Amino acid sequence: MTDIKKLVGESLAEIIEAAKSTKNGGPRVKVGLMASGGELGCEELAQGARLALETRGNVQTVMIGPRIAGFEELDWIETPDSDADIASALEAALKDGRIAAAVALHYPFPLGVTTIGRVLTPAKGRAMLIAATTGTSSANRGEAMLRNALYGIAAAKALGIKDPTVGILNVDTAQPVFRALSRMAERGYGV
Repeated sequence: MTDIKKLVGESLAEIIEAAKSTKNGGPRVKVGLMASGGELGCEELAQGARLALETRGNVQTVMIGPRIAGFEELDWIETPDSDADIASALEAALKDGRIAAAVALHYPFPLGVTTIGRVLTPAKGRAMLIAATTGTSSANRGEAMLRNALYGIAAAKALGIKDPTVGILNVDTAQPVFRALSRMAERGYGV
């Protein structure tokens, strides 16, 4: 009888969570955030997690690393203050399903992985995507730039931006990448 009550209780909790998340834009997704290991201070990362909780009803942030005073309302997977321990805890949380996605700074991604970052421009506070904030999509710089531009375009379109603008910020291979993107645009790809 206890197993049935437990099963019914878990099912009702899932139904209630799904009903709550529907009005917040979809299912609630747990996203792990490494609490240290980058250029930003730990408090800055925790502030970002707090902001995500306040502004994105379908995102539940889970901090991974040593607990930071003043951020008790956040969920934590506590670890020692060691890059290896934090990375290991992040990988374990992804593997066992405690989180569905992760944000990491200075993480040893394998070749072929790239991060597209969403930021606000300093002067005007306009939203912007930066392709290849971490990771390497290709060992060839030109190919990587082209891939990253396409990943950025795809991310922008997924966010509802119909005609995203692309800026190329690398001098070395800017012209060949620009030509490749121009050829794609001429052939109908929305660049």
